Amino acid sequence: MLVTVVLRYSGIALQFVILLVLARHLDTDDYGRYMLVLSAVLPTYSLLGLGVSETFVRDAPKVVHRGDLRPAAPLVGATVSVAVGNAVVIAVLGGLLVWLMPSGVTVTVVAFMVAFFIANGLMFNGAQLLLGCGFQGMGAFFFYPAVNVSLALSAIPYVIFVSHPTFGGVAVATSVASLLVAALPLAMVLRRARPRWPTFDTIRRMIRVGIRLSTARALYGLGLWLPTFIAGVVVAPAQAGYLGTAGRLAVAVGAVTAAVRFAIRPTIVRAAEQGDRGAIKSICGRLATITLGIAGAALVASALFGRQLIEVTFGHDFAAAATLLTILLVAVAIEAFAGPVDEVLKMTGHENWVLTIFCTMLPVMLVALLVAARHGVIVMAWVQVGYTLAVFGAMIAVVRWKWGIWLHPTVSGLLTRRALAEQAG
Repeated sequence: MLVTVVLRYSGIALQFVILLVLARHLDTDDYGRYMLVLSAVLPTYSLLGLGVSETFVRDAPKVVHRGDLRPAAPLVGATVSVAVGNAVVIAVLGGLLVWLMPSGVTVTVVAFMVAFFIANGLMFNGAQLLLGCGFQGMGAFFFYPAVNVSLALSAIPYVIFVSHPTFGGVAVATSVASLLVAALPLAMVLRRARPRWPTFDTIRRMIRVGIRLSTARALYGLGLWLPTFIAGVVVAPAQAGYLGTAGRLAVAVGAVTAAVRFAIRPTIVRAAEQGDRGAIKSICGRLATITLGIAGAALVASALFGRQLIEVTFGHDFAAAATLLTILLVAVAIEAFAGPVDEVLKMTGHENWVLTIFCTMLPVMLVALLVAARHGVIVMAWVQVGYTLAVFGAMIAVVRWKWGIWLHPTVSGLLTRRALAEQAG
């Protein structure tokens, strides 16, 4: 798990450097268009495989024993077939759409969205396959820093060494590099697992189960990125740049929760199969304590020094992002309170409740954002705080109802470990 957290933060650090360089070399509108593409792709790319890889992560640990991947070969085959097949279909449809559209900036935005969606979707499915096969370290690498490594080696040199970098140039460099890197995890899985051609019933079952998990993941991401997307479409690209930058910085603070959410899924599955509610409550409580402490410290630091730090790093043009960052860190603290509560529901067969909560709250958030857009991005950021409180409060209530446990920060496990260490000493 420590490796996963380290890889998550390395990905965040790389992303920070990438955004910093792009913000200083592109004009504010082009940078805002870049954030607009991210806001459309990053919440939705998990849908490329129709959730089959989500089912794989849940089912593979049950059949893979002592590194023997042969029992999981049909599951691997189904996941690869669906992901690659959908990537081809989307590439063809996206190409036709771009060909039919009149030339202009919008065409470049759409083409970039399609290519980046396919690259991230393939990389996500490859990472999930590696995780389910027991290669947590490699899975975490391709899930977190891999795509940012490709951008650091392509988009960054482009904007630094080209005298007048443009959004179109960044789009081409990013698309080519990310697509090349996306092929690597799939190649690794094909070499190690030697997948078998799946039956139609296997694919249908995996889609039926996984599409709900994948949709829940996408809806979660939409909650994070929808304000940026609305700002870019309704307000102005530059405002989307400010809000998106603040959102990315806030995500860096919540990276521990996000990394653990990825790595902890097999542990939750095993605890649920044993009916060990205490284990679920304990691990979630300890993680919530750590993540809430980090979020609280970051919130105080942002309120006191955020403006100065952002002006020094991103430049005076991005000073408006400082207030947005402080507001969004309130949302991060709220999410940290319950730890990976959404994964508890999804990995214990209650993914429909996650979907219900998201599907209920997101339309409300959309309407609130459209109204708030008239008053500026600061009000839109507060809408996201309210949305986060409603969503995760509802999930905590459902876990209490279904499992009879309250998920909240706790120090009992941490104190017990410390006491045992002192006795051993």
